[in-house]
Amino acid sequence: MEIVRLFTIALLIAVTAVGIPYFAFVLVTAPMRRQSTIQLVVAQLAATVRQHIPLATGLAIAATSEPPRVRRRLRGMSRLIGKGRKLSDAMRSAFPECPGLLISLVDAGERSGQLPAAVQQVEQYVRDNSRFSGTRVETPLPYAIVILTSALFVTFVVMVVVVPKIKEIFRDFNVGAMHGAYNLIIVSKIMAIMLTVLVFMLPISLWIRIKPRKTPIPSTLSRAADWVRWHTPGLSKLEFGQGMSTAFSTMEFCVHSGMNLHEAVAIASRLDINWNLRQKLLRLSSELSHGTDVRDAAKTADVGGIAAIVLASGARQRNMTAALRFAADYYGSMISRWWAFLRNISWPICTLLLACMIGSLVFSLFQPLVLLIDATLLSTGL
Repeated sequence: MEIVRLFTIALLIAVTAVGIPYFAFVLVTAPMRRQSTIQLVVAQLAATVRQHIPLATGLAIAATSEPPRVRRRLRGMSRLIGKGRKLSDAMRSAFPECPGLLISLVDAGERSGQLPAAVQQVEQYVRDNSRFSGTRVETPLPYAIVILTSALFVTFVVMVVVVPKIKEIFRDFNVGAMHGAYNLIIVSKIMAIMLTVLVFMLPISLWIRIKPRKTPIPSTLSRAADWVRWHTPGLSKLEFGQGMSTAFSTMEFCVHSGMNLHEAVAIASRLDINWNLRQKLLRLSSELSHGTDVRDAAKTADVGGIAAIVLASGARQRNMTAALRFAADYYGSMISRWWAFLRNISWPICTLLLACMIGSLVFSLFQPLVLLIDATLLSTGL
């Protein structure tokens, strides 16, 4: 009986020792696997459209040479398209990892009769997103997270082990423990709270990144996240630039297909971009549909001075397609500039933050010792 109990305990320890690291590995690498699946599926979809192969047949053929995860997505989309479903509906049902923006782009292409242009934009978006992801890897974010977590864990240990000992020593020497260790206790508590928040927020942030957004109307949580990003300095520029670049690219192929500008803007407002920007585009479409001048409509909708100038120039020169293409390129380059700026400024900010944390902890550790020495000198009359 004792052997069975020991064997059970050893088995539980072994399962725990292997299971926890494996679960952590799966959780951390989930975004990378998701991004890889998106890249492979989109690449096969774009190749099928470029070669003018029927979608159901082309995706079924492409699935034979792909890994199981990608193969299931391609075959599922092929089967649904063969039953008469639209590509956007097939992607929504059989491609759960697909971001809502890509589905909305394909839907815009289907509505405007410009599916090849929409798929090309989808492929370009995935390529750019992969490039920006590589840029983010070069930032100190992973380094800062590891160092911050380690520092907070050490502080938590100090709070649990060191602070009680200091209080006992102060009590033995008749020195006010709370007075002597006040700063250390405060700093340790703050960092312990930060560690707890970080532990809970990390899996939540990973879940938000992995979970696809609902289309065409995002969930309340997604809209709340859009509001936060829209009003956060730095991130607001990225949200606005990326959304406007995608919207103008969509409007370009819509206008190229023969649509009026307000119809193109209406289709662009259905894209899965920041919810606040979508409301501005909806207002712009409404103003244009009522016959408002292009420049005045852009100013009323508050889509930015550059957009107002570009749209007015395109209407005046009767070459709206070229104007929309210029605007898409302009906002795309703005995203690149802001990524470079954030990457360069993040290093000194992280260094300064870590220096402040270490300095506060060191000062809080040594201050009680100085008070203890002063109290000892006073008690001995030196």
